[in-house]
Order: sequence, then C-alpha cells, then structure tokens
Amino acid sequence: MNYIYEITNLSYKFANAKTLFSNFSLKIKQGERWAILGHSGCGKSTLLQLMSGLLKTQHGNIYFNENELLVPNQDIQIIFQDYGLFPWKTVSQNIALPLILKGEKRATIEKELKKILLEFKLLPHSDKYPYELSGGERQRVAICRAMIAKPKVLLMDEPFSALDEFTREILQNYTLQLTNTTNITTVIVTHSIDEAIKMSDKILLFSPRYNQPIIIENNEEKDNFLNHHTKLYLRLRKELKGERDEI
Repeated sequence: MNYIYEITNLSYKFANAKTLFSNFSLKIKQGERWAILGHSGCGKSTLLQLMSGLLKTQHGNIYFNENELLVPNQDIQIIFQDYGLFPWKTVSQNIALPLILKGEKRATIEKELKKILLEFKLLPHSDKYPYELSGGERQRVAICRAMIAKPKVLLMDEPFSALDEFTREILQNYTLQLTNTTNITTVIVTHSIDEAIKMSDKILLFSPRYNQPIIIENNEEKDNFLNHHTKLYLRLRKELKGERDEI
C-alpha cells in the first residue's frame, strides 16, 4: 500500500533540551485527517515543521510520496497560527504568491485567483492589506493561499486558536468541507480536545504516560455521536493529565 507520508525511526531534540522523538515511526494515507494533540513544548509544532520540510531531520527519514523529504515541497502547504501573511502585500498578492513562484502564466493566475476569492467570499477584500482585515478574514486568506496551489497535504499549526468561537466553527467546517471535496490530507496541531475530535479521523497524542506519541482512532461507527464524543473526550483528557484510561 502506498502512503503519502512514511516517517521512519525519527529522532529529534533541541540543543541542551530533552529529546522530542526517539525512533518514532508513522504512516499516513492520502485523504486522511489527523490531529496532533498535546501540551506546549511536547514537540507538536516541531513535528509539523519536519513534515513540511522546513526543518531537517536529525536522525531517521521522512518520505513524501515515496521520495525522501529534504526541502519544502509545493504539494505540502503549511498554515501557521500567526497566518504568515506578508503585510506589504494585498490579499490578492498574498494569495497568488504560490502560483507566481511556480511560474504560472498571468492569465492562469488571474483566473484561479478570482475563482478562489469568490469561493472564500474574499473578493470585496482583494485590494486590502492584512492589517485592514479581521482575524477570521486573515485566516481565510491564509487558507486561500495554501489551497490555490492545489496541494496534496495541508498542515495547520493551531490555525483557529486566536479566533472567536463562532468564526472558529465556521472555518473548521469549511476546512472539513475542503477535505471531503478535494481528498486533501490534513494534519492539524491543536491544544483543544474538542477540536482534535472534530477535525480528525486519527489523533496523534503526546501523553506524559508514554515515551512516544500514540495513535488513537477517532471512529464513531459503534456509538452515536454524543456517546462517542464523550467517551473519547474523557479518554484524551485522562491521557493528557497522565492518568491511566479506565473507560
């Protein structure tokens, strides 16, 4: 079976700091939705940056589409908590950047840009600068910039944490809709148990009980939604606190 990601024997630590991973391995299929859940400093964001190619592995290997990932890849887009927008560029200029870097023709860029601005309801803001937008609007611009490149993977580092509850729910639902219609693989780093459950099929959990992150399936086939959510929430909460799960 082909996997979009194969991580083998990954080890990583910062200078004079604890080891974040030691001989850690993971396989991810195309179209899967993953959440990475854990306390601050456990290695969630570091793992995401390794999976994007922004950080180089110290020991072990990361394979993307069966090729070793050594540098950032256009098929992998990452969205950061602070949106990562260029303040001196307009909404349109920020969103079009991946296509410009790919060397696409101007007509193609304009066509794709108009299409995605309409889809994300950002056309009225196309000539504005990031400082003129709300937090939710800036996050939509960041998602647009990632999606206009038609990536195979969307990595998200706490993308909704700074938003109000209503805006966060809208963008969560939109991201889920994207995964259903495009078969894109998503990996979201979060501190929120509820968000991890909502946004994933599988949860990679950093628990103080284990030396390695563990995989928890998010499958509600045997339960109704409420029972499933409650049981999984309580289990994840116990694991994050370092308590043994007895549910």
